Amino acid sequence: VLRREYEGRLPIAHVDVYRLDSLSDVLEIGFEEVIGRRHVAFIEWADAISPLLPADHLEIELRTEPVDENVRLLILRPRGDDWRRRVGMLFDRLREWAIVSAGPA
Repeated sequence: VLRREYEGRLPIAHVDVYRLDSLSDVLEIGFEEVIGRRHVAFIEWADAISPLLPADHLEIELRTEPVDENVRLLILRPRGDDWRRRVGMLFDRLREWAIVSAGPA
């Protein structure tokens, strides 16, 4: 499934662009509809479609810890002024889960 939507308090759209070959393929699955609505969009392999991403977005990278494969590292990279302002609140909420670092933007 390349695009799936979930209803809830915050509607969520999940788009997986890994198997798509071109930007036009991404547009054909309704990517502009996903980005144009007011909901949370999770886009796997978003670096492949960076020209289509809005200027303000939050990049999230998940990594496994080399020492312990059961540990996951969550790296947040705010893109754009809006997310740079908002990311501090996210760090505060995530602090109880793990070691959190603002790192370079």
